[in-house]
Amino acid sequence: MKGACFVSAACIALAALVFVLFVFLLAGTLDTVSAKTQWINVTAITKLNVSDYLPRVVGVIFDDSTSSPADEIDLVSASTRSVFCNGTVIDLNGKDDIVAVNATIYWMGNKSSQHDDKNEHYSNHSCAVLRSGPMNKTFSCGFKMWYFANNGTWFCNMSAWDNATTNPGKKAGYNSSLDNAKVNPVFALNVPAVLNYGELSINQTSPADVMVNVTNTGNMNIDLKLNGYGGTNLVENNLSMKCALGNITIANERFSQTAAQAFSLMTALSGQHANPYYWNAFSLSQRKSELLNSSKGTYWKIRVPMGGVKGQCNGTVVFTSAPDI
Repeated sequence: MKGACFVSAACIALAALVFVLFVFLLAGTLDTVSAKTQWINVTAITKLNVSDYLPRVVGVIFDDSTSSPADEIDLVSASTRSVFCNGTVIDLNGKDDIVAVNATIYWMGNKSSQHDDKNEHYSNHSCAVLRSGPMNKTFSCGFKMWYFANNGTWFCNMSAWDNATTNPGKKAGYNSSLDNAKVNPVFALNVPAVLNYGELSINQTSPADVMVNVTNTGNMNIDLKLNGYGGTNLVENNLSMKCALGNITIANERFSQTAAQAFSLMTALSGQHANPYYWNAFSLSQRKSELLNSSKGTYWKIRVPMGGVKGQCNGTVVFTSAPDI
């Protein structure tokens, strides 16, 4: 029994020691968890040296000299229209760092990098300085657009370069900017000023065609509307000629698209300005050549009536362009 008590007392003492140690360790753990966490910030200064600024192209405006409507260009039949592309180049290294500016204008189906073509692409490598400030220059790049330049949306790309000697790697800085404008359709034509049938006798028909060349002077494919009147004043008198004595009726003046056509097979001219003959098979295309006009011949004859006509005869034929349908 004494041995059992001794063992039991030792067990109890050991258990008490273990419990004290557990409580001590637990108290240390709880104290650590409850302690306030500290965060310490350390800053570092960043540095960079920019040795050059790229030029910036701002405020690009592409238009013709007519202020209204804005962003619309009206071409001139059989001639050229002056248009401009203006913009400002900013360089924070100073205005003298801007060394080159050019501009291209091009049709929407084209690219700025393509070759010049009067229908769809023009370049200017010598833009003029309009004014300058300490860190900028404003440039004007002028162009002469031909009458047959394509209608639709056109773009101006103005580009600028700065001085390569101050740049890393000796490479010039480059930048560009765009503006656009609409080129309006032009339905226009030109014909010789005089259609001369020469000298004919009573009851005679022109022995040979008188050819009248029609030239497309716009930027659209065209057909023709034709009418005429006797004399030189616009009066719907149903005449083709007024003569010193008597007149020649409108049905006696005829035309064809085919040379050497018999008079009876040719088309009679209309005497009505309000209701001209619509020649919708004429189909004269827009000029595409850099050198040659787009032209097509028409062939004319006249018949002098049996009697009652003598002397100088005068009349007018009106050629009107119409959309090619």
